[in-house]
Amino acid sequence: MVNGYAPKTLAEALELRSKYDLVPYAGGTDLMVENRPNVSYLFLGKLAELKGISEDADYVRIGAAVTYTEALSSPMVPQLMKEAISRIAAPAIRNAGTFGGNLGNGSAKADSVLIEFVTGAKLKLLSAKGERIVDVEKFYLGRKKLDLASDEIIAEILLPKAGINDYYYKKVGGRNALAISRVSFAGILSVENGVITRFSAGFGAVADTVLRFRDVETMLVGKTVEEAKAIKPEPDDLPVRILPLFLSMHPESDLQLQNAPQKLHLQPSSPSAPDSPGSDFRTGSTGFHNPPHTLYITDKNLQNLWLFPLSGEIPPPVPH
Repeated sequence: MVNGYAPKTLAEALELRSKYDLVPYAGGTDLMVENRPNVSYLFLGKLAELKGISEDADYVRIGAAVTYTEALSSPMVPQLMKEAISRIAAPAIRNAGTFGGNLGNGSAKADSVLIEFVTGAKLKLLSAKGERIVDVEKFYLGRKKLDLASDEIIAEILLPKAGINDYYYKKVGGRNALAISRVSFAGILSVENGVITRFSAGFGAVADTVLRFRDVETMLVGKTVEEAKAIKPEPDDLPVRILPLFLSMHPESDLQLQNAPQKLHLQPSSPSAPDSPGSDFRTGSTGFHNPPHTLYITDKNLQNLWLFPLSGEIPPPVPH
């Protein structure tokens, strides 16, 4: 039997959360898929205190029960966030799904969470005892693991306003629409007087949490644009660091370095290279400037999902 509570006020919700073992929710789009047995729920979707969008000098403040559709219609929500949430599922899901739910689900595939990581967002957590403000990166402890106490709820997302207008965003899914992220990326670049003052980038759906490589980001800050273009980082570095994490997150692809050579190809990066017989390899331009080799990861379900420029051999076998 499913039990549920629908408080009329935020104060009532916090009191219930402190007394009972309840799962907070607003839209319920993820919970419907999980269909947990013997769970009691706390419905927060109609609480006015969690439904607002406002701004101050530093942040756009998005209530945890704000739906994606509501955010898309707000002039205060940054375009980068709108671009990400506009690709979430279908209109019916965007009408119900909320920012708090996307966070509370604890998945690195969450589209709005990637943007929160890259922008350096903070979260306001509430309990009957008071409030906490926590960085989103510290809130995510791993897959389905959050720094959320049993008596707390996610109340608000504090999205920084400064320096997020110049960005790049890309989501790769199993199809062009109605798809969960297989790989996603967001980057923000700020340049003042020809000097890079900020660079942040995040990868979603490749590990237990969104990945940011601070060493790569720091390498560019303080450089002129021309100096940044001249930097030649070790080309194998990010693929070697990301690939094992990617494989662990996508067991459905059945890609294993040590025993699936027909699905992992180290080939010259030539658009005219023939397809590898008996495999799912597809040729094509890599988009990189003449790397010595490119590692193509494909299978029948996730074709051409990721391209890795490599300067040498395939990384050593990954325990899987």
